[in-house]
Amino acid sequence: MGDLRILFAPAADTGYRAQLADAKGRRLGVEVPFTPFLTEDDYEDLRWYLEEYMDLPDGGAVLRAERIERNLEDWGRRLYKALFTATDNREFLQELLKGQESRRLTVATRDPSLLRLPWELMADEAGSLAQRLSVRRQLEVAEETTPRPVRLPLRILYIVSRPAAGFIDPRLTAKALLDAIDPLGANVRVDFLPSAHPGAHGGDAACPARGRRSIRYRSLRRPRHLSEKGAGRCALLRKACRCLRRLRDRLRLGHRSRRSSGAPCHPACHPRGVP
Repeated sequence: MGDLRILFAPAADTGYRAQLADAKGRRLGVEVPFTPFLTEDDYEDLRWYLEEYMDLPDGGAVLRAERIERNLEDWGRRLYKALFTATDNREFLQELLKGQESRRLTVATRDPSLLRLPWELMADEAGSLAQRLSVRRQLEVAEETTPRPVRLPLRILYIVSRPAAGFIDPRLTAKALLDAIDPLGANVRVDFLPSAHPGAHGGDAACPARGRRSIRYRSLRRPRHLSEKGAGRCALLRKACRCLRRLRDRLRLGHRSRRSSGAPCHPACHPRGVP
């Protein structure tokens, strides 16, 4: 067994009924009641601990962090007991852990109140489950994806969005993408937008299509990391998109005005050496 799935269904009164299943959807073990127990204050503590605590790990922050760390252990054991106290369910989990192939514990649901739970904290008597298998979230029923026709080469715009404080090496965040597309060779082209801060490079210098014809990208790739503030990442990306739209509009306007007057176009509108 390489994948053990946890399925959820609404209970008759409140909460949910949890049921184990294999990768093919066959039900395993026994159905057990389950009720999410974390409060909004708990989620705020978790966010603060992951995003802000290390900014100033001193004084009262240490006391708050120690309290949260004790809660993390308690939450992990409560999640484990809620699902695997039943002997039949625990036996299927042990079978998964003994497997030699890749081991996955999949939380299969579309309910946000279940998806947001910190399932990675689950722990039994031997310790954290996440250190012995992969914990992932997935829809309970896989949806068919409709392939979109694309012409080669595939063009990808990769936005290097860095946090306001600290440094994340962009080579690390881009490695997985570059490794995945490496077999495509010349059939794929990746451009990097070096900064998500509008105006950081002055004027239109941040445009990856400078000196070439206008490019329509089929994929937009942005690395996901935490910024100094929780919402900072989204704000940076929104600014980057606004910057690109303004730059696109300026290039189009300049191109049209030069064509109507007979003047040479901006070099960003044509390849080098082509009028």
